[in-house]
Amino acid sequence: MEIESLYEAQLSDRFTFGIAPDAPGKLRPTAYSYADSAKYVNLEWYDIDMDEDNYVLDRSPDGGITWNNLIQLDENIVAYKDSNLVQNNYHYRLTAVNEIGTSAYSNIAQALGFNPPEMKNITFRVNITNITDLYSGGDVWLSFGDWETWYVMTDIDNDKIYTVTIPVLEGTELQYFFAYQTGPDPDSDYHEESVESDCSNPEGYRTFLVDEEDITLPAVMYGGCREALPAGHDITNFDGTIIYGSNDDFPWDGATSGAGSPDGERIPNLIDNDITTKYLVRAIESWITIETNKSSLVTGYTITSANDAPARDPRTWQFLGWDETAEEWITLHTVENNPSWSDFLTPKSWTFENDKWFSNYRLNITAINYDEQSLMQMAELEIWGELEDDTAIEDQEIVASEFILLQNYPNPFNPTTNIAYNLPANSKVTLAIYDLQGQLVRTLVQMDQVTGNYNVQWNATNDLGSPMSSGIYFYNLMIESKGEKKMKTQKMVLMK
Repeated sequence: MEIESLYEAQLSDRFTFGIAPDAPGKLRPTAYSYADSAKYVNLEWYDIDMDEDNYVLDRSPDGGITWNNLIQLDENIVAYKDSNLVQNNYHYRLTAVNEIGTSAYSNIAQALGFNPPEMKNITFRVNITNITDLYSGGDVWLSFGDWETWYVMTDIDNDKIYTVTIPVLEGTELQYFFAYQTGPDPDSDYHEESVESDCSNPEGYRTFLVDEEDITLPAVMYGGCREALPAGHDITNFDGTIIYGSNDDFPWDGATSGAGSPDGERIPNLIDNDITTKYLVRAIESWITIETNKSSLVTGYTITSANDAPARDPRTWQFLGWDETAEEWITLHTVENNPSWSDFLTPKSWTFENDKWFSNYRLNITAINYDEQSLMQMAELEIWGELEDDTAIEDQEIVASEFILLQNYPNPFNPTTNIAYNLPANSKVTLAIYDLQGQLVRTLVQMDQVTGNYNVQWNATNDLGSPMSSGIYFYNLMIESKGEKKMKTQKMVLMK
């Protein structure tokens, strides 16, 4: 037989004399895989020899110091699944064997694993108080981005806040939205929400990344980006004063302290709607105490995050009331592992059941979102509920000798709200609406007015007559009388 190439010559020698096989080529493991709570490693290689009788796969648990025979495989096999895993790091090598001998080892390949993801219970909540056409006895649903699976939600407390808890795999990024039934046929009579662009969801649905903890999400308004505000009045706008905070005992003295970050003087800014400022304290033992001049029944609170440094957002805290008889703090509400605020200067609200009247309340923050300097910051803290004598609030009586800008009513509102104010003297008056970025939205009043009470209505449009989107707005009243200027600002929430 005529030999035409070196390959054929080597092939002829194999047939004539018999030699050990060549080493397998390019052993490569995949990353650890998981199925049905089990983990395994898929291994693959090239079969570049024709003379092997078997393959022998070795495994090392200590980075190649010691090797153990894992399995002997038949010839021409090019893959194996290792499911006998008791740790998250193994090395592998492979040889080919025949009756003449054993090949050299293949390359050494490493497989790394991690603990398998777990199912986390995520509780979704939606407030439908702004819905007027829910069919009597009809359903409210949660659906994910595929529009295929619908989960029926339940109004547990008959407060129009619907809830459902879904187990979701850790690490999953959810795309979801809410819907409700508008007629007798749930297959055709329903309304799907499409949330607005300022929810950071341009596709029209909400998003949430499932973390390592079970979590109950705050109740959001149906079709809106903002969370539902608690019932009752914003007591901090009427009769609440933040009197003390942990930074009074442990002031921040870091690199930016000269710019005002120790915040002893900024405590009032947590309730005066000046949310361009921040309350900045050391995260360890962080707390803020609120005192009301009358006994109050608090059933909710709102925290507005500064969010220019999300790592400083509160993560775990307790809301407490001071029991003067027992001389101890009573826990009214607890939040654990709250995710960071997603947007700049946005509020989150929490509600709870409470039948106890107190005059002192405390937000006790025990964990933040891992700021390296151990700092906590927020822009505003508001408590919601009823005061012992609420008639003055309901009537909103104005003392003629005072310059007063009242809280708009209703608040939240859609689409109109009333703004009342009092002028103690003849004045040049400017009443204007601004958005969160400080941009002028609408000038409602710009004229001379005489002493007295005034009420102005805003229909949630800008100066061009275009409707505004849901969100937080500010109304600013500036007066000038006898060369003296005064100004007051209040916050309001438009929820569509």
